[in-house]
Amino acid sequence: VCEIGARLADFLRAVPGSIGAVITDDVGDTVDFAYHREQVSLLDVELAGAQVSHAIERLRGISVIFGLGDPAILLEGTNAGLIVQVIDASCNLAIMLAPTANLAQVWRRLPDLVRDLERLL
Repeated sequence: VCEIGARLADFLRAVPGSIGAVITDDVGDTVDFAYHREQVSLLDVELAGAQVSHAIERLRGISVIFGLGDPAILLEGTNAGLIVQVIDASCNLAIMLAPTANLAQVWRRLPDLVRDLERLL
């Protein structure tokens, strides 16, 4: 197990309701992942990361133009949620959430996760 995947798995264990996490590069290819097999498939985790990678890359360009810093996206649906966060110039993080996830806890722990991932990447 890679350190990156292990760190993602630690996050999923620490934050109830987080069901999958994937790091993708700037073209949407999977770098590493962790997920709860009983709640989501690996294919769904990888597809979510690949799809949102394109959106966050577009937002990154806009945020640079306006001096906003690194963007983050929160999508909430009736069946699940998704948070997408820029890690560095070449990688992004997507976290899949069950409807029961505590968003405050996710946002509170996210900066530490991103900092650790930046160091590992």
